[in-house]
Amino acid sequence: MKRPARAITYSLLIVLLLVVTFVFPKQAPEAHAQGVTLTNPLLTGPVDPYVIYVNGYYYYTGTTATNIQIWRSATIEGLASATPVTVWTPTAGTPNCCDVWAPEIHYINNTWYIYYAADGGSDSSHRIFVLQANSSDPLGSYSEANTGNPHGQLSESSNLWAIDPNVFQDSSGKLFAVWSGWPTASGGVQNIYIASMSDPLHISSNRVQISAPTRSWETHGFGVNEGPVGFTHNGKTFITYSASFCGTPNYAVGLLTNNSTDGTTYLNASNWTKTGPILEQHDSVKGPASFVPVQSEDGTETWFLYHTTPGACDGTRTVQAQKLYWDSDGSPLLGYPVDANVPLTSPSGENGAFGWSPSAAGDPVVGSWSNNSTTSADSTSLGSGWHQIFRGDPTLIDYTVQVDAQGVATGTTSAYPKYGMYAAYQDSNNYVQGWIDTKYNVFATYAVVGGVAQNWQNANLPTGFDPTQFHTIKVTKADNVFTFYLDGTQMQQRSFNVRHGQIGLVTEDRTANYNNVSVTDNSQGWRDAFGDSAEGDTTDGLKTGNWSIQGPGAANGSSLGAGWQQIFRGNPNYENYTVQADAQWVQTGTTSAYPKYGIYAAYIDRNNFAVAFLDRQYGVYATYAVVGGTAQGWQNANLPAGFNPALYHTIKVVKAGSTFTFYLDGTQMQQRSFNLLDGQPGLVTEDTAANYSNFSVSNVN
Repeated sequence: MKRPARAITYSLLIVLLLVVTFVFPKQAPEAHAQGVTLTNPLLTGPVDPYVIYVNGYYYYTGTTATNIQIWRSATIEGLASATPVTVWTPTAGTPNCCDVWAPEIHYINNTWYIYYAADGGSDSSHRIFVLQANSSDPLGSYSEANTGNPHGQLSESSNLWAIDPNVFQDSSGKLFAVWSGWPTASGGVQNIYIASMSDPLHISSNRVQISAPTRSWETHGFGVNEGPVGFTHNGKTFITYSASFCGTPNYAVGLLTNNSTDGTTYLNASNWTKTGPILEQHDSVKGPASFVPVQSEDGTETWFLYHTTPGACDGTRTVQAQKLYWDSDGSPLLGYPVDANVPLTSPSGENGAFGWSPSAAGDPVVGSWSNNSTTSADSTSLGSGWHQIFRGDPTLIDYTVQVDAQGVATGTTSAYPKYGMYAAYQDSNNYVQGWIDTKYNVFATYAVVGGVAQNWQNANLPTGFDPTQFHTIKVTKADNVFTFYLDGTQMQQRSFNVRHGQIGLVTEDRTANYNNVSVTDNSQGWRDAFGDSAEGDTTDGLKTGNWSIQGPGAANGSSLGAGWQQIFRGNPNYENYTVQADAQWVQTGTTSAYPKYGIYAAYIDRNNFAVAFLDRQYGVYATYAVVGGTAQGWQNANLPAGFNPALYHTIKVVKAGSTFTFYLDGTQMQQRSFNLLDGQPGLVTEDTAANYSNFSVSNVN
């Protein structure tokens, strides 16, 4: 079907980003220090966002329809106030004079290129073109590239209608072009096509169709696949794309996955697996699409930009930015689009040199620090008080942090000179520390929880401990249990109700050097629910209780007592799927009148979820839901005669739109309808310890 022409000129109205700005002592040699948070929307007006990070700057471009402009900023949030530079304007009357859509800026083999789509005045003449920079300056002028075709047209085998070109390299460095096109000269639905490239200016193979809009979430309004973007991660190659008509709130992001590292497999459609949507409307954000990933300034995080479609396809859109997570299988996990004006921690590296910065909560850097790399920093100040600096993801829950620390000089001010690290820092009222104190020859731990001091606890340092040498401090955090190690030997284990936090370095009247700082996420995909914690709500929907992570498909819950203990994983955007887990009862507490264990079939937020429980006390398979904040009531089915809860039993739920079909060991137990568009699966217990294995989610859209 013909795509509606976007002939209107998009006014690029730059909205100053609402940033909570904190003023801190500047840490040399940082030149781009910003506030610790950013809020969406980032920009208003441009569509089809594209961004890359090269040599210290983000370069951004989007559709203006009449020319190509580039924004440059040292930070993502700085794009909001950057002044766009027009780098190319087409000549009237040429085949690429009009409807200049979806430009993408690329830096390949030390040369700047811009790929875009344009036509000669009629939508059916849309083709893809390339510009090449006239100098090494990406903000300098560009010329139509020498592709062997007039006006730098990028020739592909069909020479049919084509838009939204993207060029990417696989893990071996091979170049590929991917775009949205028609199957015939007379039109048809928009499909995704791929071809190999011999160099940045020449396609070297026939096009191959690897996706068509055949699934329900790809056909809202009418069937569309467009805006493809290719990238690699951990040996896998992915192509994201936009699906459904852009004038509907159902405009969303789909995903194609190729597990091979051999580029020849990319030209075979059967080697691409489709899943989706992986990002779709949620709360006030409608029509999120045109996804593009980008690394943070220090390379430790991946973020992504996308645009929203609050109204008509060619109406005012906003560009948003948020952090991308990686699932345990290496695939991108986008979560939900975050509502406007929710503070997000700025990308790593934007608040200080190499990512060392004030805390995500806004607590300042204290003292003098020499920031050497993303894994190394030296404290160079003496005197009373704690000298501190922070870095990393503040949302991690289960992880291992370690650092090699070396004492250097001791001051004369403090009665307890020492050096160590923050094992978890949420804010000034919630943190956990581990210290080396050579004056009193102890490894000391301390915490504050909810503003209440948790007391110091000491363990003797090994005989002959030499502080002038580097020693490895390591802390493993498993939910609320912190295990402290020194040079591989366990020193202490303590429990603190600090759910998550950043890591940091801290000294008191002692200079110290720190090397090999590392944080390893041990959660294997288990985490808080996207619908609550990821949107700034830290009171509900969180991972609660004590969970032992056994792997991406297994976790054991050991909490007894009142209330639901829960943990989540996976993509929250799948509409139709099957979730199942093998569950085994271990122990029942004495607190709840209804002790039970089960799974979340779908969890959007605390006001929208569906759950299935096994209740051995009353011998029932129980289901329950809340939709729009309204309870949908409990419904029970008797467990089979002779049911043995001490054995593993398979709980399975098939979600098809609003219909939930509940199974136990392959037998259908119930079927109910809940108006839940999608949701994240999870595990849940009440006053029951239980083991779960073989947890899986199969997307069947």
